[in-house]
Amino acid sequence: MRMLRSILKGLARSSVLLSCMLFSVHAQEMPVPVNIQVSLFGRILSFDRSFENRAGEEIVVGILYQRTFRPSFNAQENVINLFLEPNAFSIKGKSTRVVAIDISGGPNEETKAMLEGVDVLYITPLRAIDISSIVAQTRAKRIRSLTGVPEYVDAGVAVGVSMRGERPEILINLTAAKLEGADFSSQLLKLAKVIQP
Repeated sequence: MRMLRSILKGLARSSVLLSCMLFSVHAQEMPVPVNIQVSLFGRILSFDRSFENRAGEEIVVGILYQRTFRPSFNAQENVINLFLEPNAFSIKGKSTRVVAIDISGGPNEETKAMLEGVDVLYITPLRAIDISSIVAQTRAKRIRSLTGVPEYVDAGVAVGVSMRGERPEILINLTAAKLEGADFSSQLLKLAKVIQP
């Protein structure tokens, strides 16, 4: 628990500066810069006691985005670039593979097919897409859903991040997380803002 607190403090210091410099384009949709989100999500998933058994030797991360919506496309590019860096996202030393999933045409059979084999789904800012249709798939396929858009957590995404003052805040929709098969430790839940719709 001390380790997670110190990580949050360190990330908070850098988040304000980084959000002003590199990620101001996303400030209204995603209050926490993408690089801090990715680092936090890796640590958050390490507190999911059932995730290690769900994922194989390789963790497949799907990035759900809209090519036709600039903030979504930019977020997807930023996440993919981060995954090219060593140790950007690590859970217990497992290798990671990223798959970009374009949902510009709305959720359809092709989207469902692309979710096969995905362990974690990161949802970028989306325009005119019903989030409930996405989370229905993450629950059916037991995929952990993550986002940097705080409102999506209220809409059924399991884990998100926001800002509380100058510090990143972990958001957990406990009902959604359980429906996706997550079993988060009490240590993490004490540090997070838990939403139970």
